[in-house]
Amino acid sequence: MDNKIIIECKACSGTGLYKGECERDKSAVVCYECRGKGWVYFSYNTFLGRKERENVKRVFNTAHMYILSHKDVILKKGDRLIPFSKMGCSYEDWKKGFIPKPLDFLVCPRLESGQEFNWEKCDEHPFGYIPDCPHYKDKELCWFEYRRIHNYEGPIYPNLWEVL
Repeated sequence: MDNKIIIECKACSGTGLYKGECERDKSAVVCYECRGKGWVYFSYNTFLGRKERENVKRVFNTAHMYILSHKDVILKKGDRLIPFSKMGCSYEDWKKGFIPKPLDFLVCPRLESGQEFNWEKCDEHPFGYIPDCPHYKDKELCWFEYRRIHNYEGPIYPNLWEVL
């Protein structure tokens, strides 16, 4: 690490004492992070520019807990093509500032956007597990609305939940 500074301990807010669920009433324990000092060293490297990453051909916004590939994959069940090579973007394009195309055939736009995308149909399922949303199986309609709002032209793939 290039640089080291002293910062307030986040675990105890600089008090040197930790009070969590086990420390009842007016009891506390010596902070495990700073050992009671109230501060810790923070080490960091000076940013000199984004480094190259070896062995990457394709970039996606997020994996959504799916196993991704840089190339297309055929499912054993139903011999269905998963078009990974047409989603996301190439590593070279990403380095130029391109935004990866969403995995719209796997997830809804609310999930892809980190729950930032919201329209009236999302209000019908405001909390809980997103795949339990009543519109999840028809997420192509949600993607259509997402693309309309964001003025985005892009591919819409068939619902693969039927074969997964």
